[in-house]
Amino acid sequence: MIKASHSRFFDAAFGVYLKAHMRLVFKSIRINNYFNDKGGPVLLIGNHFSWWDGFIARHINKKILHRKLHLMMEEEQLSKRRFLSKLGAFSIKKNSRSAQSSLQYATELLSNSENLLILFPQGKFQSLHQHPLTFEKGWFRIIKHAPNNTQVVFMASLVDYFASPRPHLNVYLDSPCCLSEQSTPESGSETGNLASLKIFEDASAVEESYNKFLSRCIAAQNSKV
Repeated sequence: MIKASHSRFFDAAFGVYLKAHMRLVFKSIRINNYFNDKGGPVLLIGNHFSWWDGFIARHINKKILHRKLHLMMEEEQLSKRRFLSKLGAFSIKKNSRSAQSSLQYATELLSNSENLLILFPQGKFQSLHQHPLTFEKGWFRIIKHAPNNTQVVFMASLVDYFASPRPHLNVYLDSPCCLSEQSTPESGSETGNLASLKIFEDASAVEESYNKFLSRCIAAQNSKV
């Protein structure tokens, strides 16, 4: 297992490059934030459609969450890009004995309110046009054993081009406990995230809740056209 080995110097230097590169790639970046931060550790669950996903999550952390970033990556991929461990990436090797150690490490990170843990439960890239999304199951042990003050946050990244050669990026954030059948991303989160862990019985429940959230984000995105 490759653990995170944060480097403030590297993060700052890489951040300058990344900020400039994102400005070149994206025509605009809009954050639609409906998450009411209660101060606990954050488990951020996002959709996985591009090479950009981890860097988008980093951008969100710098702008909104302000925590020490940790990102779970496949060990094969992180081994090829070891520099990402300096930004907070750590590895998991699926279908191996070490996978349990990675899940335990991830759970322990949530014992510190200053930490952010980023997961992409699809486990692989899936098209933005695929809906509903399919989540893998093993990672749910993190939620099952996470501290009660853990704040689960859903993130959806959606892009549109319209009349521009560069895409417009819209990122949506919200707490799953606030996503009732009647709610929309624009309604915001008035009740916070106090019960977010208790509403999930298994990984399928998280998957279902996330897909409802994603449907609302897509509807909100369509309304911008």
